[in-house]
Amino acid sequence: MAQRITITLPDNLHERLQMFKESLNVSGVCQQAIDLAIQIEEIKLRTLRQ
Repeated sequence: MAQRITITLPDNLHERLQMFKESLNVSGVCQQAIDLAIQIEEIKLRTLRQ
């Protein structure tokens, strides 16, 4: 099951996104970025516990 969230973009980033909105899977890009950020935090946490 998937959960919905809302993100806020600065105006300049939103304007730039409009040009590529049709060719980008924005949800997929956000999912990948969040997953990568979580992986980095998990690595940091494991490193601190050692």
